[in-house]
Formats: sequence, structure tokens, C-alpha cells
Amino acid sequence: MSRTLERAPDADVSEISRVAAYVELTKPGIAGYVMITTGTSFYVASRGSPAFLPLVHTLVGTVAATAGSLALNQYIERRVDALMNRTRGRPLPSGRVDPIQALAFGGALLAAGLAWLYLAVGPLPAGVAAVSAGIYNLGYTPLKSRSYLATLVGAVPGALPVVIGWTAAAGELHLGGL
Repeated sequence: MSRTLERAPDADVSEISRVAAYVELTKPGIAGYVMITTGTSFYVASRGSPAFLPLVHTLVGTVAATAGSLALNQYIERRVDALMNRTRGRPLPSGRVDPIQALAFGGALLAAGLAWLYLAVGPLPAGVAAVSAGIYNLGYTPLKSRSYLATLVGAVPGALPVVIGWTAAAGELHLGGL
């Protein structure tokens, strides 16, 4: 008895490609590193005995907020990305994702992550995540094409995941989290 493999319909392949483009908007590698950093600082602030559920809530909220912020960054940089060989294949300059849909997706993901952190973990880690997203998209991103100081500004949102994890575990901003 012979079985033939049928090719998946084009609509299914197209839908998978569309989902992959949205995942690519979130820069999962960077979001993963943020999650590791946040989880590590949560663990340290917990003195090696983290509460499981608060840790999970912290990681889910942080990775959602980070992914949303990264998607918004791609929206902001879409025109410049279209001009550079290294970035022109990204979802927005390549036309795989509509800019308005990317803006809505990124904004919704950021808002959901911040709301998750606020409601499930607390206002302090949510506030730190909001500051991180704001500095990244409103400070670092526009500044990086204009000044070398962008590196200094960009270091702040790069360091804040440590503070998110610490404040989530400790419930306060403490010198140990800095």
C-alpha cells in the first residue's frame, strides 16, 4: 500500500509565513535574552528561593512588553530599514506585514505585557518596564542615527530588565537591583 504526501494548501503556507513575520517583528532572540536577565535577577532578589507563580507572571509580562516594544521599534525604523541591505528583508520593509497592523500589534502586545505585570506582579515592575519601552523607542531609537550618545541612552533600557526582575521579587527598588 502506497501513501502519497499531499502538499499543504497555499493558504496554509501563507498563514504560516504571516505568523512567522509577526514573530520576527518581536525579535525573539532579544526578547529571550531579556527574559533570562529578568529571571536571573528575580532569582537573586529571592535569595535563591523564588516563588514559582510570581516568577512565571514576571516572565510572561516582561517578555510580552519587550516583544511589543521591539515590534514598535521596527515600525519606527521601517523607512531606514528599507534603505539598508542588512535590514531590508525585515517584515515591514519587505512588505510582509502592513505598517498599521505592526503598529497595532506592537502597541497591543506592549499594553498587554504592562497590564499583566501591573495586575499579576505589581505597579513597580510594570512602571520600570514602561520606562524601559519609552526610553528605547522615544529616546534611543531616534537618537541612534543622530548621535553617539545613543549608546549611553540605549544602555538604560538594556539594563532595566535586571531592575524589573528585582522589583518583582523584592517588591521594592533597592540598591541590590541596580
